[in-house]
Amino acid sequence: QLLETNENNNSIIKVFQVVDDMIPDISLNLSSPTVSPGSDLLGQIRVYNPGTDFNGSVTLRITDVDGFPVGYEESFNLPLLTTGSDWDQTFNWDSSDVFAGEYLVEVTLYDQNQLLIEQQTENFIVSEIAEFSLSLSTITTQVPVNQAVNLLTEINYLFGNVSQSGTLTWEIFDDTQQLIWSNTTPTSVMSPGFSGTFEKTWTAGAIGTYQASVTLDTSLDSETATIPFEVIPSTAELSLSGLIDDLPAGVILGQTWNANYVVQNTGQIDVANVPVSLALWNSELSQLVDQQNTSVTLIAGDSSTLMTVWDSNNLTIDSYVLVLTADLSAQGESATYLLDTQAIQTVDISGPQINVINPTEQGYYSSSFELRAEVSDLHSAVESVAINLNGNTEVSLQGQQLNNVYQYWLTDLSEGVHQVDVIATDANGNTSNQLLNFNIDSTSPIITVTGINDGGLYNQTVQANIAISDANLDTSQIILDGVAYTSGDLITAEGSHILMVNATDLAGNTATSRLFFNIDLTPPTVIITYPANGIETNQVNTIVSGSTEVNAALSLTNGAYTDVLSTDFEGNFSFADVPLTSGNNVISITATDLAGNIGQAAEVNVIFVDDISVSGLLSAGDTHPLGQNLTLGWQITNLNDFVVSQLPVELNLYRVSDNQLVATDAQIITLGAADSFDDSTVLDTNGLSPGDHRIELRVEINQLWQILDDHLIVLQDVVGPEVSVVEPVANQVTQATVDLLVQATDLHSDVEEVSY
Repeated sequence: QLLETNENNNSIIKVFQVVDDMIPDISLNLSSPTVSPGSDLLGQIRVYNPGTDFNGSVTLRITDVDGFPVGYEESFNLPLLTTGSDWDQTFNWDSSDVFAGEYLVEVTLYDQNQLLIEQQTENFIVSEIAEFSLSLSTITTQVPVNQAVNLLTEINYLFGNVSQSGTLTWEIFDDTQQLIWSNTTPTSVMSPGFSGTFEKTWTAGAIGTYQASVTLDTSLDSETATIPFEVIPSTAELSLSGLIDDLPAGVILGQTWNANYVVQNTGQIDVANVPVSLALWNSELSQLVDQQNTSVTLIAGDSSTLMTVWDSNNLTIDSYVLVLTADLSAQGESATYLLDTQAIQTVDISGPQINVINPTEQGYYSSSFELRAEVSDLHSAVESVAINLNGNTEVSLQGQQLNNVYQYWLTDLSEGVHQVDVIATDANGNTSNQLLNFNIDSTSPIITVTGINDGGLYNQTVQANIAISDANLDTSQIILDGVAYTSGDLITAEGSHILMVNATDLAGNTATSRLFFNIDLTPPTVIITYPANGIETNQVNTIVSGSTEVNAALSLTNGAYTDVLSTDFEGNFSFADVPLTSGNNVISITATDLAGNIGQAAEVNVIFVDDISVSGLLSAGDTHPLGQNLTLGWQITNLNDFVVSQLPVELNLYRVSDNQLVATDAQIITLGAADSFDDSTVLDTNGLSPGDHRIELRVEINQLWQILDDHLIVLQDVVGPEVSVVEPVANQVTQATVDLLVQATDLHSDVEEVSY
């Protein structure tokens, strides 16, 4: 329905949608049909209601193509959807913990009775990824000519979502970086978490410095590790050897660790102040992580045992290589004389870090809420998360991960204290937990207001007394007309008031009380618009009209005569046929408003002159349709036995609501003795407004106008608005969705309603 507010012949356009039925629709849109591993799948759910008010819920679920759930499911309670309204909800899902492949997003719309309304699905693909670590080591870094060099390679499948197979290529380069040997071997099928060791042997050739390299190639990753070694003669005058010994089985991240090593003079000459370096490299020998230097003095055949302490805080879960070298440049040899290498592996023994976001220790909650915990691990992946509620069986949260936040809905909990234990295990089997207590409170606060009633109207100042009761009350707010109010304070301002009381307990249960009331301390004022004070008339009755407050009760007295009525919706009133007595008639009107205030009486004096020798009579109906000519018959009679000449006569039409003259006709007539003058007057009602009007027939005698007769008539609007359809054009083919454009006009009033 389109309502017009003025008479300017404006046009109003309303766009509407044509639907196939009146049942709510649900739609699902994904940002992309393909998701990169570790990134979020973004989507939007929309519910549109074309019919009557609807209240229900939406369930979101992600499964593989065979319908097996991947651990992500969420429900949404819809707000009340009125006709033509919609609801939108965005979501995102972390794809880190699933294998590559095709998956399915399913959204289901239920009504408030959990009956299925509609279901929509969208397919998407999680792309493949694989990351490996590779290390290379030898039993010794100094190999005599024609002896075997054992190349030990360790592969670890660190992160991925698909099984992989590939090839291992071993290569030997001389000190000019020329390839002198190569071997390629296929690997077995490797799944995420795979760890394996491979070995190849090469027979040392010419004396010199060499670099061994191994490369792992799969369809998704390529890794390379290198290690230097020397081929030495069978005997030499200057010779040092080294041994890195007594290393921990695994370097525990976050703790210090010791590296013991021995440097031995295996040559035939003594050495003094030889710089010795123990360096920690990444597995590819491409980045120096840490280094400690010392010096040794050794006689031929002697050895020195040394120890260094290392900090693991700057390490990650990975393979590393310890390289022990000596600087023999002062003896004419290499500045990086390789003594020994040793591969080490960092290990993680610390459980995951748990931060329970919801609930909090000793927090308050309703009977059903979502437990949320942020679980992460500095050195490995989180393998599983579970909860134990009140000592009962653990519930696994595996697969509920979203940005490291694990979620689980706790439902139908009884009021009182509960205990929850969140337990997390990382990929290395380390376990940690967080235990906390929380409270359940499902009862909303109770608000009681006395002293005022909703919709109350008062003619005196009032005070509102507010009582709020709740065992676990958290916050409360009392607002009067947008300003804070204190219970029991006096309310003195006149006008409309709104009292809002809100209360929330520690569990988030809320209560609201809203009361509307009015204070009116002002008595109504009566204004008499007709007749004028002191007017003379020869009519035995008169109309008394005026205005005051809307819906006020009026009491009229004129001597012993009394009458009562109420004002209309605009505050206007009109007493008909108030009897007059000879001489002065002091008419008094008193008003009482809806609040009970009594106003001061308004008075008007009407002088009834009973010796006037002219009388008049009007002839008209009680109603007349607007737009048609109004014919009024009237008669004036000379009651004297002499001729009255040049007698001014007026026939006036007044709008009662404001006593406004809207039409008039004036004549000058001559009356014979005891004669009558009959005539009729035609008034044009076009342009007049509907409603009560007063017709007045009066004459002027001795420069005073005297009312001979008056009559109330109602001008009625009986013609409906003119309606013209602008769009669509008749008999024209249009699309399914069209704009309807209608022009509606009315000559006598506003267009209140247009409908189709």
